[in-house]
Amino acid sequence: QASDGTKTPRLVTQLHFTSWPDFGVPFSPIGMLKFLKKVKQVNPSYAGPIVVHC
Repeated sequence: QASDGTKTPRLVTQLHFTSWPDFGVPFSPIGMLKFLKKVKQVNPSYAGPIVVHC
């Protein structure tokens, strides 16, 4: 049940960017750009905000 009292189910998609090294930054931005494209594909413009955790 949602916090607003409705019982409308919600789809939650979790994505994990695995190409970021533990120390430093990626050698190339291409992996991050591909990841961003995927994020945009699974999060339509009418959807809610994106949550990011580092």
